[in-house]
Amino acid sequence: MDRLKRHYDWSGKDCQHKMHATGTYQAFRNRVQAHLNALNSNVSKQTNKPTAKPKPAKKGRYETGWHWSGTFTANTTIVVRKGNRGTNNPAVGKESYIKKGDWVNFDHLFYKNGYWWIRFKYAAKGASTDYFFMPVGERNPKINFADTKLWGTVTKLNSNEKTSGVTNWHKKEAVK
Repeated sequence: MDRLKRHYDWSGKDCQHKMHATGTYQAFRNRVQAHLNALNSNVSKQTNKPTAKPKPAKKGRYETGWHWSGTFTANTTIVVRKGNRGTNNPAVGKESYIKKGDWVNFDHLFYKNGYWWIRFKYAAKGASTDYFFMPVGERNPKINFADTKLWGTVTKLNSNEKTSGVTNWHKKEAVK
């Protein structure tokens, strides 16, 4: 068990984000230990059960997300959601639109229900200071984000979670 490491232990990234967010990391460790015990005692079926019951995920949590930032420029019209509601289906819950050629700085990237999503604030001065969410492409599990065919282009992508962020929502590519 002392050799079981998370990405966090090596890079400081919040990897196993879902396990941390739902409080299930210790239950995972318990299952690994039980499996090791079964292997060591030549028992083919795991008999030990985790001591901690996993907590259910809170509503509205992302499936997987990163504090990556960048600027997204749309090459088509895309529906935008206010808050995290509506991210179950990018074609419903129309809040507003980003049109071809429009750009936004984003500070969070995640995937949910088969789509890549970004979190952003509108660039226009005087616009709402709330966060908005927008799908930016379909997610193929066999292809990483950098190789995905998006519905626009990403520039100034900063994947360093410790230094990512947007320094000015109103200026194009104002990303750390």
